[in-house]
Amino acid sequence: MDHKRVEMHIGGRGYGRFGQGQAYGGALELGLGVRLIRGLHLVGEIDMGAHGLPFGVQARAGLGLRHELRLTRWVRPSVSLGYSYLAEAGFEFECGCARPVWEGVSLRAGAEFAERHGVEAGLGLRFPMPFAPRLSAYLRGDGAYYFDARPGRVQLGGGAGVQVVF
Repeated sequence: MDHKRVEMHIGGRGYGRFGQGQAYGGALELGLGVRLIRGLHLVGEIDMGAHGLPFGVQARAGLGLRHELRLTRWVRPSVSLGYSYLAEAGFEFECGCARPVWEGVSLRAGAEFAERHGVEAGLGLRFPMPFAPRLSAYLRGDGAYYFDARPGRVQLGGGAGVQVVF
């Protein structure tokens, strides 16, 4: 019989948006999951981070299903699919510092806020630790598509961290 288990994970995450509206950055990720039936988990995650080119910050929340295959004792691959919500703030700074001093220096700054909704799919590997069976290291990669008219609709990411099962 498969008993219900709760898992919590924390890790780092890198991400990039490509094409028009590109940005590359990193974030700290926290997640919580509940095993529904053998190998199938309901997982919620949040991450917050910053990116450059242009400079901005983002918070991402996701809710989805992850299925873990228990093929071996040492490596457990998984596949996931779910909903992704992205809130971001982009900042623009313009400095007229290249002009001669006698013409004056102009500084302009602006911020743009956006909310985005999309779908996310991913692949992962979990490595249970032999000395502590409830503690694992993980590697994950994912791709998200956001359903809006803003540039940079496709975001690819990857992360690594630790997971504890209660």
